[in-house]
Amino acid sequence: MADKTIGDLKKANIPLDPKGKVAVESSQGEAEYCELGDIEDLARAAAQQQAEMAKSYAEEAKTSKEAAIESARDAASLALHPPILKGGSDHWWTWSTEAGDYVESDLDAKGEKGEKGEKGEVTRAELDADLAGKQDKLTFDDAPTDGS
Repeated sequence: MADKTIGDLKKANIPLDPKGKVAVESSQGEAEYCELGDIEDLARAAAQQQAEMAKSYAEEAKTSKEAAIESARDAASLALHPPILKGGSDHWWTWSTEAGDYVESDLDAKGEKGEKGEKGEVTRAELDADLAGKQDKLTFDDAPTDGS
């Protein structure tokens, strides 16, 4: 072990060792000589480790991006294909992104029969009679409302 720290080495003016060694700070914070080849090997190993980590992170980012794109496609496909009733089934048919078609689900399309409600004031026959002949008539005023 050396009797000086790296900070003290410049002041002490310790020259490069004739055998190709340089003064470095040890893990204990003390000055010692180290061969240049050892420093180069350590630097090369550290750079290789950092490069491998960067490559791994880039691969993870690419995988995450691809998964996000696939999820967005699935969401868009599901939004364009709402659940439907099909073929007289008592279950909802839902869109399958894997199959690219509707598949029967186990979700009941009908709930349990509820209690009978109170009789309304207007019967269906009265409503139909009142609406008869009026479905195809459209009326509106072509005159502008702003007086122009």
